[in-house]
Amino acid sequence: MELLAVRSEHWGEHLMSEMIAFAKAEARRRGCVCILETDERVKRDKYLHLGFVLRRTRTLREGVAIYDMIYDPKQ
Repeated sequence: MELLAVRSEHWGEHLMSEMIAFAKAEARRRGCVCILETDERVKRDKYLHLGFVLRRTRTLREGVAIYDMIYDPKQ
C-alpha cells in the first residue's frame, strides 16, 4: 500500500485502527514487516500504541520531521 487515509467525516470511527490491524495481519500472514512513515507526532504516537516501533526520525528542516516506523511480526 502506498497511502492510508481516513476522510475527516469518518474520524473517530476507529477506521485507521482497523486498517492498521489488517496491514499487521497481512504482514504476519506473509512473513514480512510492515513499514510506514508519518510527519505528525500525534500519528507517530498512535502507531506506537498500535504496536509499531520508531526506527528513525529524519529532520527535513527545523520543525519538520519524518518518523520511520516498523511492525515486525517476528518480534
